[in-house]
Amino acid sequence: FAAREPEPHLRMLDRFIILAERQDLPIRIVVTKLDLEDALPPDDPLGPAHERFAPYEALYPLHYVSAETGAGLETLREELSGRITVVAGPSGVGKSTLLNALDPEHERETGEVSEATGKGRHTTIGAQLYQIGPDTFIADTPGIRALAMHAVPEDELEWLYREFRPYLGECRFRGCTHMHEPGCAIREAVE
Repeated sequence: FAAREPEPHLRMLDRFIILAERQDLPIRIVVTKLDLEDALPPDDPLGPAHERFAPYEALYPLHYVSAETGAGLETLREELSGRITVVAGPSGVGKSTLLNALDPEHERETGEVSEATGKGRHTTIGAQLYQIGPDTFIADTPGIRALAMHAVPEDELEWLYREFRPYLGECRFRGCTHMHEPGCAIREAVE
């Protein structure tokens, strides 16, 4: 997801996470375009992106990077070493630009975010697997504009949120929706 341009929609990030959790896939969140953050406060070099993505940091490895400045790229490259990784996310967040920075040997086509809509334009048209180092492979995928949750049964959903797991089964009522019931352990934890 991009720090900015296009504006990050965290509900879509949640959907990606739920689908990956359901398949038991390891998750690593990468926040791109850190160089676009305006007026970074001196006490927080990550600026507003850090505040926006902070809730995810306790649950998943999170990397803040800039393909433009190179910030965070070396650490990310080390973490991806020896793995097979799929890069997935919305259109326009800089997936191909990031891969070009990590692997300049294979130049991928990149595009701009639409000024009219503020959304990314589809540039990558198919998934492509690249070897970027010894035993290190990365798949670039087309951007996703919408992500549906039809395949996730409602009774499994709460287990796909890592932060819910310690509280599940602790609610006063069986079948708690965690929306309005008194004695809801998850709502009490949030408060």
